Amino acid sequence: EFRFTEEEIKWVDKVKVNMSKCTKSMIRPALYKAMVDAWRGLIDHKEMMTIIAAGRPAQAYMHILIMANLPYFCDLSSRAQRYLMKSNGSVCLELMTATFFFAHNAKTILEQEKTCGLVTNFTAYILNEAPYAVNMPASTYNSFYK
Repeated sequence: EFRFTEEEIKWVDKVKVNMSKCTKSMIRPALYKAMVDAWRGLIDHKEMMTIIAAGRPAQAYMHILIMANLPYFCDLSSRAQRYLMKSNGSVCLELMTATFFFAHNAKTILEQEKTCGLVTNFTAYILNEAPYAVNMPASTYNSFYK
């Protein structure tokens, strides 16, 4: 049987809190608006993807913050840190994308955010800025990457 130690559980909790802070502060409201507007038919898919791509620098910074706060990362040499960041940055993006699209069985975007494990401000955005999108369907990989 596989079990985490108390110390490992504390690190996992710390990483989750850190990731939550990063996603809440780095994912721009423009992304949420673009997703809602695309769902409503106000913008086309290409326009939505252009808005998402504009957030790449913030996304890269978010992954750097997450990696920099991993257990024992600060104990590595700066050269080792740079190497790990450079060689694993794209993996972070792929893992977060996979989590968003596949780590749930939700029917709505609000359920998707709640169950996939990535904590963002999307629910708050919908409830405060776009209440008409409460029943917006969950995003799927195929609908995003046509």
